[in-house]
Amino acid sequence: MKLNQTIALMALVAGSFLASPAVQAQDAPKDKPPGAQGGPGGPAGVAARRPNVDKIAKDLGLTEEQTTKFKAAREDEMKNMRELRSNTTLSQDEKKAKAKTLREAGIAKMKEILTPEQLTKYQTMMPGQRTRPGAGAPPAAAEDKAPAAKKE
Repeated sequence: MKLNQTIALMALVAGSFLASPAVQAQDAPKDKPPGAQGGPGGPAGVAARRPNVDKIAKDLGLTEEQTTKFKAAREDEMKNMRELRSNTTLSQDEKKAKAKTLREAGIAKMKEILTPEQLTKYQTMMPGQRTRPGAGAPPAAAEDKAPAAKKE
């Protein structure tokens, strides 16, 4: 009889140890609101790596007018990208092509809003921009690389 009680007690203890991690894994983190996602690759993880618009505006030294236009342009670009990602009618290749077009339009809009110096600094601040050298280079930089015309 004592052997059966010992085995039952050991099984109960082992079961509690095995169930403990499963119960802990289901606990919601206290510092995140319900439904928030995060971690590497998750929506919050991407947002955490991307500077917010107010910080970018401050770091670039934008005027009030530039800040208003900059925020509107960024929000518009992000809205268009979200719509593109949620579009189920396009193929992956079509989405890539459309995303490239949207990025190019965004860079063109930034060229209208920012000075060449601000644009260069902005491109170094944004993740992904650094991997494409010359992407959306300011017009002055493109002119500097052009061969000089011969004078006779």
